[in-house]
Amino acid sequence: MRKNITNAKIVLFLAAIIICLAACGGGGGSGGGGGSGSVGTSAVPLAPPSVDATGTWNGAYRSSTLGANTATLSLVQNGATLTGNYFNSIGGLGNVSGTVSANTATFTIMVTTPGCSGSFTGTGTMNNSTTTPATMAFTYNGATSPASCGGTESGTGSLTRRFIDKGNGTIYDAASNLTWLKNANCFNRQNWNDAIAKSNTLASGQCGLSDGSKAGDWHLASQQELMIFPDAGYHGSDLNTFGFSNVQTNFYWSSTEFSTNVAVAVYMNPYSNTHTGLKSTDIYFVWPVRLGL
Repeated sequence: MRKNITNAKIVLFLAAIIICLAACGGGGGSGGGGGSGSVGTSAVPLAPPSVDATGTWNGAYRSSTLGANTATLSLVQNGATLTGNYFNSIGGLGNVSGTVSANTATFTIMVTTPGCSGSFTGTGTMNNSTTTPATMAFTYNGATSPASCGGTESGTGSLTRRFIDKGNGTIYDAASNLTWLKNANCFNRQNWNDAIAKSNTLASGQCGLSDGSKAGDWHLASQQELMIFPDAGYHGSDLNTFGFSNVQTNFYWSSTEFSTNVAVAVYMNPYSNTHTGLKSTDIYFVWPVRLGL
């Protein structure tokens, strides 16, 4: 009888320990301070990204302290991680870090403007387009010092990603449905006949291309195609901040002919001048393009 009572006490003792462990969240409890007996909960995992924020975004925003300005975000998304840089129309600079969940970016901008310090946090909601200009509506708040740098600030804005780096030596312009050679100075200056020939024979494996294109897919940009950039207000050097490389603020040959011996060249700035040149002797820069993605 005594043995049975002893065994029963042991069973009850073990049961009490098990109940205690369950109530305390497992062996070791939930931390110091005597243990509250509460069970820990795991954080809800973020939804995987449904958009790719990689690219250069620019547009207008309104600051609570600095009024209306424009901003540019150059972003790279790797999985759910976001990095990049920021600049605005009044000289503000910063480094961007953050994450993307579903179609929303949560980011921090660490200010790198000379003479200023501080940071901003914000969110941006993007559409999912890769064939038309993507948009990002964003809000932010934070502070910079000294006060001349803006002080405590918040704002809202809308950015557009027109140019999409395809990662294969090409840049897609979603506004015009044209794919441009990313390197806008692969061939240096050429006469018109050579510019036509080099553009027509361009293929994957040349000029940094890995897009699978073949000879005949590309052509020398026409006057109308080249005018897309200056008509939108871009200098040649501006385009280098949108993912292109080696764009010259200078004359580019177009495929548009003026006469048998003369063709049209376009100067890359918003006040663009067109110019006629002799096909066989005048030399200008060369920029191939092709239609579609």
